[in-house]
Amino acid sequence: MDCANGVFFLVRITHLHLSDEFHQEDIEFKTSIFNPIVSMLVINQLHKSSSILLLILRFYEHVSTTSNPSLIYLRLFQASFGGYLSSISTNNSEYQQRWSAYINFQLPRILASSLETQFDIIKQSIETFLLHNEYLLNRMDELCLENVFEKFFQTTLNYTKHDIKEKNENKINQLMLYIQQVRLPYIQQIQRYYQNHQIHSYSFQVLQLQRSLEKSLYKIFSTPNDNDNLQNLINNLTDYIPLICALDQYYSFIQLLLSYTQTQYDLALYLLCYITSITDDTSEDFGYLDINYDKSSSSFIIYRWLKKYWLSRHLGHALFSSSLHSIDFLSTINNSFNDISLLEKDEFLLDIKNFNNENIQAKYSNIEYLIKTIYLLGELQSLSLDETKQIVSQLINYLTHVSYGSLVHVLLWLIANYQIANDDEKPWIQNVIHTMGATGDSSSTIVSLLDAIKRQLWSDYIDNPLVPYYSIVPVLSSIVNNISLSSSQTSTSIIQTLFDIYITNEFLDCEQSRALYICSKYVPLDFLIIRLLTNINTSNGIYETGRGLYFILGIILFRRRSSTCCLLKQALPYLFNIKSNEFMLEPNVYTTCFIMNILLSLEFNRNNDQLEDLFRVKSWKDIYSIDDIIPKYEDTIVADAYHFLLNYSSEELFSSETLRPVNYFLGWFQTILWMFSRTAKSLKPFVKPKL
Repeated sequence: MDCANGVFFLVRITHLHLSDEFHQEDIEFKTSIFNPIVSMLVINQLHKSSSILLLILRFYEHVSTTSNPSLIYLRLFQASFGGYLSSISTNNSEYQQRWSAYINFQLPRILASSLETQFDIIKQSIETFLLHNEYLLNRMDELCLENVFEKFFQTTLNYTKHDIKEKNENKINQLMLYIQQVRLPYIQQIQRYYQNHQIHSYSFQVLQLQRSLEKSLYKIFSTPNDNDNLQNLINNLTDYIPLICALDQYYSFIQLLLSYTQTQYDLALYLLCYITSITDDTSEDFGYLDINYDKSSSSFIIYRWLKKYWLSRHLGHALFSSSLHSIDFLSTINNSFNDISLLEKDEFLLDIKNFNNENIQAKYSNIEYLIKTIYLLGELQSLSLDETKQIVSQLINYLTHVSYGSLVHVLLWLIANYQIANDDEKPWIQNVIHTMGATGDSSSTIVSLLDAIKRQLWSDYIDNPLVPYYSIVPVLSSIVNNISLSSSQTSTSIIQTLFDIYITNEFLDCEQSRALYICSKYVPLDFLIIRLLTNINTSNGIYETGRGLYFILGIILFRRRSSTCCLLKQALPYLFNIKSNEFMLEPNVYTTCFIMNILLSLEFNRNNDQLEDLFRVKSWKDIYSIDDIIPKYEDTIVADAYHFLLNYSSEELFSSETLRPVNYFLGWFQTILWMFSRTAKSLKPFVKPKL
């Protein structure tokens, strides 16, 4: 009887734990997360930042308990507008363009997404921000020669549903009047001062240009075949990219360029390579676009090439394969080009050797040239052979005249070879890379794009990209530029210094955020995460541990999917076996659980089929009634990693009678996960009552 009652009691508890009536724990999560995260994302991952920031806001809204909820948005405003001002002192045009695009075109859409459910809280945060950040707003108004916050709030209202605006009309009018009254005296003062000035600040110029480009961007999407719109895009490409990212049109733009490959192959291919290079995208982070093209079309084949080769260029070895059959890590459906016969290979090689500049005539389509080039390079012998060098030189000369776009694959192949070449081969490769693609027309758009891509690849894979950041670590600043670019020791030293800087100041400026991003690419993820988490255990207090966890989250978001898997499968199982872990004990266990909830939610937040309205950022295209494109993920590696950790932890817990910090940590993780799953329904399968 006692046994039966015990079973019944356990069932009741299990049911209660999963029910909507389960007690909501009163947990207050620190809102200082925005200090590192906003800067890290804007400077390095602007095309992905909006969904991350909205998800964090939703978590605070639905899980965190705080006596002053407006503090959440106040911290976001301070991190955002403060970050914008910090970019001014850098004199770096890229940083300033990114921050301007974020403040004026992305943040209003994020705020509009929350305004519909959190109007009174956001109103209070705006009033508090205006009251206590006068210097910051004065400086921004002076740079842009307008009431920046009034424009910002008006843009937010433009994305807010009409019924919400009607319902809160009086409050909106009161808030708008308050903004104008608070800022008007200073606005009038600076307008009088600058009325006769002919030269405006760079911030003013960037803002006006971006507003103009935003209007023309709609024309580019709505009439893609208009040559004037395409020419405008090319002429202002570097200025368009931050705007496209801030408007969350990155993937829509990729799909637009893919459509151009059918009519303007060379230009479209180089534009695809250039923009994905600027955003530093990879196959793993890129996701899978639902391309509605015939599998034999140029658009579909270029998309596969982009995933297989260009976005996987950091893996290197892919370039030495003559067939996509041998590459499984992308999991792309129908992931191989059609094989070509031995006769076709010999015929292509003969065409290359017999080519001369007097009789230029394309024998194949551009796609056929690309496929044949892939096979030829994949089967070449070592570059130490003179014959191989001669074939490569002849191939470059041939493609320069018949299929200029296909040269980018040869460039990738040469870059990959340079990294494994001996000292005798490197000068030859360097000279070939430097001279390849020269047509005598240096003003040509595609020639300029190829040169820009060459510089980017050379900087990333051959030069030492860490040198600009040696000054962060005093010991390294005196070292001659002879350290290997992949030196994990150097990168780790810089990251550790940045970690200490953030722990002390709770802030990273633009250059420090970029340095952290660059250095994180040259350190093994498991080593980096374990080292930083271990360092947290030796910190001097609760606040340092909390700050350190937010710093680690920023690093994980740089390469979210692979970093999350590394955290769950390698770092945490290793650290669970250490007797004491600060990040698993109160109050920092809440922050750790928050991070794991955010990383899990983001996996499902990038799929239209599972994306819930509460987590959908207001779309720029809503104004024009055009659908957004959200990429899917073909694999389930992140979800599998969470199941792995939960199953591993379950076995560890129930196979030992010893109470360890991991017991406490997993209990809180499941509780907080359950609390958030009532809002984010896609998380319910990960709630494990037994834990």
